[in-house]
Amino acid sequence: MKPLLSLLGLPFLFALLTTPPARAQVADTLALQPESKLWIEGASNKKKAWRANAGEMTGSAVVVDASAALPALVGGSLTISSEQITGDVATGKFIMNRLIREALKVKEHPEITYTLESAEVVEDGAPFRLRTTGTLTLAGVSRPIEMTFTGTRTDDGGLHLTGQYGLSMPDYDIKPPSIRTLGYHVGRDVVVHFDLLFAP
Repeated sequence: MKPLLSLLGLPFLFALLTTPPARAQVADTLALQPESKLWIEGASNKKKAWRANAGEMTGSAVVVDASAALPALVGGSLTISSEQITGDVATGKFIMNRLIREALKVKEHPEITYTLESAEVVEDGAPFRLRTTGTLTLAGVSRPIEMTFTGTRTDDGGLHLTGQYGLSMPDYDIKPPSIRTLGYHVGRDVVVHFDLLFAP
C-alpha cells in the first residue's frame, strides 16, 4: 500500500506547509466611564411622573476585535449601588429616597448587578443595534432578561451604548412604594433608561 502522503500528492503537501495557523481571537476589556448615566422612570396614582437617578456605578464590556467598526461584544457587567439611587428633586427628593431604600431593601442588598451573557447584531449600520441576553439581580432576586442596545464607536476605540428596559417591581419581590397617609402609591411598572460609555 502506498503511503498516504504519496496518494494525496504534492498539492496537499504545499497547502499544508503554506496554510497559516488559525489566529486566536483576543478579547479586550473596556471600562465603564464616569459620564455614564442610568435612571428609572415611573408613574403614580396621582398621575404624576417620577424619576430616580443612579449614582455610583462600575462595569465593563468585553469585546473581540476591538479595532473593528463593529466589534463582537462577548461579555460585560454592570454594578449599581442601591443606596445611591436618588429621587429627582422635582418629584419630592427626600421622601422618594426613603421609599426607594425601603423598596430595594438596601441594607440586605446593597448592590444591583447585571451580567451580559450573549449579544447578537440585529442591525449593523451606524449606529448598530444588538439584541442581548443577561441576568439582572435586583433586591436579591435574579432573573434572565433580554434587552436591545443601540451602539456607536467612540473616537478612542470605546463603545457608547444606549437603550431602555421595562420591568415590573413584583417580578423582583419589590412592593411598589406608597404613603398611606397621603393615599399615594407608585405604579408597579417602571422603565430603566441607560446611556453607558465604555473606553479602553
